[in-house]
Amino acid sequence: MAIEKVYRVPEAAEALCVSPWTIWAKLKNGTLRRTKIGGVTVIRESELQRLMVDQPPKAPKARVGAR
Repeated sequence: MAIEKVYRVPEAAEALCVSPWTIWAKLKNGTLRRTKIGGVTVIRESELQRLMVDQPPKAPKARVGAR
């Protein structure tokens, strides 16, 4: 049996290059599933990978008038 890596919210946010608030919002709206270990919210690595496949990062918007 393989042990899967888990991330706390700040670690998951850093891994996805988003703010912790974004992770909490995704947990609240059901886009991301949580696991609780001893009352601490953690996210499985497979959940982060699933999120990246389902919702790939958006390309930065081009700045109007930029040279």
